[in-house]
Amino acid sequence: MGIIKSEQCPICEKSTNVFEKVIAKYNGQHICKNCAEQISAAHILLTNIAQKSIEELRSICCNNNSKVNQIKKGDIVMPNYVVLQVVLKEKFIGTGSANLTELEEIINKQASKGYKLHTISTTSSGSKGLMGGDRIQATLVFEKI
Repeated sequence: MGIIKSEQCPICEKSTNVFEKVIAKYNGQHICKNCAEQISAAHILLTNIAQKSIEELRSICCNNNSKVNQIKKGDIVMPNYVVLQVVLKEKFIGTGSANLTELEEIINKQASKGYKLHTISTTSSGSKGLMGGDRIQATLVFEKI
């Protein structure tokens, strides 16, 4: 069956339409979004689900309290990421950014949650009107440690 047709999820056995399934397959059948989310939450890559038995996948997807407990040695753990954007505003008088403390607070807040700064990229968006100063949009990617 194709991605367009309605079919049954091989794991939870619920009927899924085009908007309720993902590209990942188990035994040639598309799995539903809910099962994909549960499997990912258990730190198992969707590309590796064929290596799992249907019973293991059902215990992860159908039992809310056993998702994380089903991880076994040798499973590939998928890192978790958080992506945030901050707009840095140029000071009205002088040089530098007027809200670097906001950027610092965001980084420290994510660090306290167990994330490290993985990547930061910036883009200049130019002036925002009369005496508005330049804006720099910073995109920060944090990785769970």
